[in-house]
Amino acid sequence: MSEWGIENYYNGIIDTVFARLAALLVLLEHVGFKSAQYSTDLFSGFHVGGGGVDLFFLISGFIMCHTTANKHQTKGAAAQFIWRRVTRILPLYWLITCFALLVYLMMPGQINSNSGGTDLVASYLLLPTDQVYLVSNGWTLSYEFLFYAVFMLGLFFTRGVGTVLVIALLLMMVIIGMVNPQATVWGDFLTKVLLLEFILGMLVYYYYQHIKQLPLALCAVLIGLGIGALLAVNQGIRSGNHVIDEGLPMVLILVGALGLEPLLQKRPSEFLKSLGDSSYAMYLVHPFVLAAGAMILSKLGLNNLFDGYFFIVALVAGSLVTGYLLFHLVEKPLAKVLHKRPVIAEVKLQKA
Repeated sequence: MSEWGIENYYNGIIDTVFARLAALLVLLEHVGFKSAQYSTDLFSGFHVGGGGVDLFFLISGFIMCHTTANKHQTKGAAAQFIWRRVTRILPLYWLITCFALLVYLMMPGQINSNSGGTDLVASYLLLPTDQVYLVSNGWTLSYEFLFYAVFMLGLFFTRGVGTVLVIALLLMMVIIGMVNPQATVWGDFLTKVLLLEFILGMLVYYYYQHIKQLPLALCAVLIGLGIGALLAVNQGIRSGNHVIDEGLPMVLILVGALGLEPLLQKRPSEFLKSLGDSSYAMYLVHPFVLAAGAMILSKLGLNNLFDGYFFIVALVAGSLVTGYLLFHLVEKPLAKVLHKRPVIAEVKLQKA
């Protein structure tokens, strides 16, 4: 899977189903915004699309533990780890950011027009800011890199000690924010409660062997409870804590699905697999596809065709196709070129 720059190391329900589900939830949330703005507001009752981000964070915690399972205290492991994260995430992100910058310079009103300001430097460096990035949903990547930075520290220790250290550091950061809410941009960023979801993803990985042994009926119940909790949240029954409202239901669904993996893991077609691989590209580019597509459909008078259903289908299809093409024509070739270098560097380190 290429979502969030994660290689296809884990060949299971996470990379065949959940990465696509996460990206699709975010896409549908944003399509709903455009529908309310330009069309018949068909998605007015859909309010849990943001849960896709929570699912992405859970996946990251799980996959990072899996990919580094045998690399703790290995020479060059930390450098190799962060290099692969950087080279998988940033090239495509920077490319789309450059495109957004061109649009911003030529048509400022078309980029974050309702946000109150765009931070150009933070957009490229993924730094915390009280404004918005050129690629508005890039804020999630800043939390990914914060997690990677903390996770990398654990690689200098044994697997057990490193894992405890990473979880303890992330937990301490969150507790500081809960006990003493931070007023500064950096303080709020470093203590965000969302960091708990990386911990939850890590814990799911370390209990994975036990999860696989859960009774199938219990796994089905967990999935049902998770879906039911999301439906309740969608109806406005919320605690006010995002991790509780959308993160924990996603954990229940993830755990239940992992337990059912032997039944659910049927390989999809190559086309559907490619759609999954292209989820990261789609995640980054879809805001621009939605903005352009909504304006074009509106100008052509097609925004209310078939009571707005055509508008929804066209925007979703346009985003999926654009992400698919971007992955195969840009992201995949870039990854092949950039990932030749770490192998050479690793060999040199081993010879030193």
